[in-house]
Amino acid sequence: MEGLDEFRARAGAEETSVEWDAERFIQLQKELMSAGVEEAVKVLRQLGDIDLMRVEEGDFTLDMVADALRMALSKVDTQSLFMAAQPTLLRILSDGIPSSIKRKLIYRLKEDKAAAQTALGTVGLATAVALARNLPVEDLTKEICDLLAPLFTKTEIMGEYRDQLTRADERMAVYEALGESLAQGHFSTEMQPFFDEIEKDIKSSDFLMQMTSLDTLSNMIIKCTPEISKKLIDVFGGEVYALFESAKDAPDGGFVFEGAQKFLCEIASIHPSTLSTFSSLYPNLVNQVLNFSSLDALSRVRAFELFSLLSRSDEGKSTLLSPSLISSTSSCLSQFPLAIESSPIEMKTRLVQTLAFLFKEGSNENKQRFFMAIGPSFATTTVELARRPFTDLKGGVYELWMNLLDSPFGCSLLLGTPDFISWLLPYCGTSWTDSQAWRDICNALLQYPDIEPVMAERIKSAISEHDNPRAVPQVAMEI
Repeated sequence: MEGLDEFRARAGAEETSVEWDAERFIQLQKELMSAGVEEAVKVLRQLGDIDLMRVEEGDFTLDMVADALRMALSKVDTQSLFMAAQPTLLRILSDGIPSSIKRKLIYRLKEDKAAAQTALGTVGLATAVALARNLPVEDLTKEICDLLAPLFTKTEIMGEYRDQLTRADERMAVYEALGESLAQGHFSTEMQPFFDEIEKDIKSSDFLMQMTSLDTLSNMIIKCTPEISKKLIDVFGGEVYALFESAKDAPDGGFVFEGAQKFLCEIASIHPSTLSTFSSLYPNLVNQVLNFSSLDALSRVRAFELFSLLSRSDEGKSTLLSPSLISSTSSCLSQFPLAIESSPIEMKTRLVQTLAFLFKEGSNENKQRFFMAIGPSFATTTVELARRPFTDLKGGVYELWMNLLDSPFGCSLLLGTPDFISWLLPYCGTSWTDSQAWRDICNALLQYPDIEPVMAERIKSAISEHDNPRAVPQVAMEI
């Protein structure tokens, strides 16, 4: 790099050669404690001239270099870093330098992120390009994506990323950078070449590439603002739906079908109004849920999880309760008790956790309509599950109860279930998890404005006894 050559030439003319050893690094750290910007820049230049590939030949370690670099960087303001020490920054980011050293610079830039991003887009553009070249370094990818997110469409940065797209082992890192830029609100038509590459990967004959691309794209959409995620759905939704349609009837389309189905359900959970765009998606899922007994254990749970994903939000629940879908939705909900009852303990746990997720959000009315479709007697079933000696299963039931108890319907339902009251009073848990969950449930019930005063007093009394258990009386033994 020209900047680096210039730096080395200047360093040779202006700086005397430094003999680096452990004692010199100790002395350097003492000097940096009181150093100003000018002195710190001088130290950075000296550190930048160390041949880090030959550290083992000297009487010092890489950690000593990293610590000195961290201290020197902390003494220089962001603007001065680029104006007075950019050649050193380029040296730090060059090939062959250990990522532990590069990370010190990246963390320093993130400490003053807004100023650093402004500088990287102007006077520090050479450093920005050097950072982009380090994107494929696995333990630096996430931090570099974050720093360069606003600069993704800079000509020089895009050029670097497009070059990396040609190498299979670097491709996903570029998609991660694209996703982070979108997540931070930087959508641009200049990104179209990268969208085209993702679309090509989705259409690839390599099903592993298809699956990876679908997961990557899904993560992008989930992290974006609603406005940008909708734009991405407009770009990719039709292509993925076409893939879903072709894969569902293909003899060898299993994995691709599952990936496309999951992707479409995820975007429909974010924007429920798009469900109608994918006309066969919901009927296909309903068919899987209603015929769960013919599926293997994992596929069975997956079908119920995708149904809950579509029902996640209140808008999603309202969509599935619309006149055209309510019959299918009610049929699916009525299958939960049957699936839980007929499944082994691990699958029971997953299904209960799926129900807890389903009831995490929603209006009182929609939660009531969904639960009544499952069946009012299911409240008693949850108590039976909570009495079983399986920690994860009980945890799923506790979460389900808490999600129901944030609505008046849920409080009324559980208080009107005799088996729940016998579980609740008196406390009969056996672990810290039981105790904490029981206390949270009691507190939630006490917040219910329509709770009967007598029941409220019983709960308060049980809490008091739980928190201050009476001493067990000592019986004197007769001799």
